[in-house]
Amino acid sequence: MKKNPHDQMPYEFMQAANHRPSRLARHLLMLSTALASGAIALSLHWYADENFKLAGSENLGATVSFRDMNKEGDRRIQHIVKMMRESREGEQLYQFASTQDIKLKWEPSQDNAGSYGGGIVTLDPRAKNIDIIYAMAHELNHGWQDKITQGKDVLTDPETTWQTSRLREVGACAYSAHFAAQYTEQTGRTFPSYKRVFGGRTAHNYTKMGAANRDYFANAVLPCFDELNKNDKYLVNHLNHARMKLHLAQSFNSLVKIKETSARLQNIPYSAPMAPSPFTPLQRDEKAHMMGSLFTPTLDAKDIPPELAPEDTRSVLSFVEREAAPSDPIALEILNDLQAGFEILAQDTAETEDKAYARTIHFLTPKNEGLTP
Repeated sequence: MKKNPHDQMPYEFMQAANHRPSRLARHLLMLSTALASGAIALSLHWYADENFKLAGSENLGATVSFRDMNKEGDRRIQHIVKMMRESREGEQLYQFASTQDIKLKWEPSQDNAGSYGGGIVTLDPRAKNIDIIYAMAHELNHGWQDKITQGKDVLTDPETTWQTSRLREVGACAYSAHFAAQYTEQTGRTFPSYKRVFGGRTAHNYTKMGAANRDYFANAVLPCFDELNKNDKYLVNHLNHARMKLHLAQSFNSLVKIKETSARLQNIPYSAPMAPSPFTPLQRDEKAHMMGSLFTPTLDAKDIPPELAPEDTRSVLSFVEREAAPSDPIALEILNDLQAGFEILAQDTAETEDKAYARTIHFLTPKNEGLTP
């Protein structure tokens, strides 16, 4: 005899199995399902519209200063800057950019939502509004780095140039992670597609872990180094930055030799070339302070992580040499060759100038031949 399956069920399940919802209950269920679907559709529509709101209204190619944004900015950039300023960090960035007269420009890019150079933040109009905010935070941090370094990292050797290039990107990456976390907590908006850009994965993880569990150095700075070391585009760019310093040294060396030869052949005093010498290495403590100051979650050099306190010169420089060293053996070999070539040129230039100045001093020394005391 076949058993009734209900005989094996607890009483509560039997009651539920025998119960049929009333027509009113079924209608209410259908209505709530429809409302939920409509809400989801409306939310998705808002999301799509908000991410490309005012797209097409950009004034392509024109530059506008942050300080003149409300008067001269196009409608889309005004909208995006307004969104950025809804967080404390966004407002701080806006005030900094206005004070420093940093400018914005729309320009399509093949690989970046944004870039920075010469006091101008360039944004790709094809990117989503929320991603442009994230990119703007990263690029404006580069502008803040310019203020911190004050050009001290420009005229230096290839190795220091490589290190500073790496540290600048990691510093901006870590700052952007902090910005993203704070922006999400303060506005409720997330950065859905930023995992596809440099620093995005770190920012995503940093935001997810919650304020109580975050350690800026361990969860933002170090992961950004890991992302950077896996990024071939930055590897090539930063090697080119270092190579440019060797080319500058070669040009300066040639200029010194031409001036020295000209003075010697014409029997006239040697005058130093009117050009910035690249041979001005930073002192160790100066270098440590500059590099440590690049790692701060705010636009305040006082907020440097204790692991990179600039007064601890040895620790900071050891950290830089360890973390910023090329992980690719070929890149390391190239950088070593660039540095060796630079040092040879620097020595040759210094010797040439010393000889030229010695001859000049001799040339200018008053001659007393034929005179009697």
